[in-house]
Amino acid sequence: MRVFLQEWKKIWRPGILVALLVSGLAYFYLFSNFYIEYFCNGPTAQAEFDLASEWVETYGPTMEPEERQALDQQLEEEKATFAQEIADYGPAAALGITTYDAFAAYQQAYYTAVQEQDGEADMETEQFLHKMMDNTNYYRITELENYLSAYDGKADTPWSQQEGFLSYTGEEQAQIQRLEDGSRGFLPDAVQFSTINYAKHLAIWSVLSVVLLLSPTFVRDRLYHTRAVQWSSRTGRRVWKVQLAAGLCGAVVLTLCNVVLYAIPFVGKGPLRFWDCPLFHWCRDDYTWFDGTYGQYLLVLVGMVLLLGVAAGGMTMFLSQYSGQYVAMLLKAIPLFLVVGVLAGGFLLNRPYYFRTIYLGDQAVPVPPGGEAILLGSLILLSVVLLFWACRRQNRREL
Repeated sequence: MRVFLQEWKKIWRPGILVALLVSGLAYFYLFSNFYIEYFCNGPTAQAEFDLASEWVETYGPTMEPEERQALDQQLEEEKATFAQEIADYGPAAALGITTYDAFAAYQQAYYTAVQEQDGEADMETEQFLHKMMDNTNYYRITELENYLSAYDGKADTPWSQQEGFLSYTGEEQAQIQRLEDGSRGFLPDAVQFSTINYAKHLAIWSVLSVVLLLSPTFVRDRLYHTRAVQWSSRTGRRVWKVQLAAGLCGAVVLTLCNVVLYAIPFVGKGPLRFWDCPLFHWCRDDYTWFDGTYGQYLLVLVGMVLLLGVAAGGMTMFLSQYSGQYVAMLLKAIPLFLVVGVLAGGFLLNRPYYFRTIYLGDQAVPVPPGGEAILLGSLILLSVVLLFWACRRQNRREL
């Protein structure tokens, strides 16, 4: 244990910790912070988020047919609120707009006229429309209307007759119908989009931070000829295995710290209220290969980030032992980060376990069910094999 703690101190040096902190802050504000600052990007996304938050509190994580009927009353109440909000607005009254339906009709007539006039818009009318939309509950009403229209359309139309259903493979169609037989969820698109992209940047940073932390591990020993002293006895030779254990533990601890630090601003945006909501959105055409909840999906994403960090740690230590100076290790660390972090991490955390395709040239190739788990498992296996081979090679070396 004493040797482990000594190796642990060699990894967690103050200089590298400062470098990680500065680099982490820069990376967060350059890439990740966008998905926090614009968690619900736009008034439509914000309206969907607000409505879904209210429905979770009122109806629970799903919207069943008997609960859907109450939304008609909510729509009428929202329209009544709209009428109250424009009651004292002079330009609207002058045009005879006293209700939401009147405003929608005026808006539709204007856009139709613009199309007939080859897209030439009237700026005063445009300003009037946007002022009406931005200062009323217009977006809540339109989002609610869209949801009710899509909900009823899905309920009244068999899957075999729904647009786009036949474009899926037989396996995908069967999965869609299995999901449809379950709960009718309404998880907002903005939550899914921000969660997945935020997790993707977390994965990339976790790989980069692990590579930065562990790259000097064996290089420093070679520079100070520490290995030669250790090889002078069989007991000292076993230190290398302790270093591997300390390095892998360091990769786990650093990745967990990244997850916790990233979770603080993310949780502050309020997505955990949808923890029990199913990923399957009754009114959207975006499906997963497994029937889970948003909370379960978050745990899966955290697990993927953690395993990717461990795989990167193992590969970094393997490459580090073959570098006699820091420049040489840097030349190995950059390709490692690009392959494991940017390419593999970007692919793994890009809507994992959803129906999706990758493009090989002009050829679209569907990602098979569980393809992400296969790739992640392969990276872990490769890391283990490389470290196991390195251990055998060390044991066979002459003193």
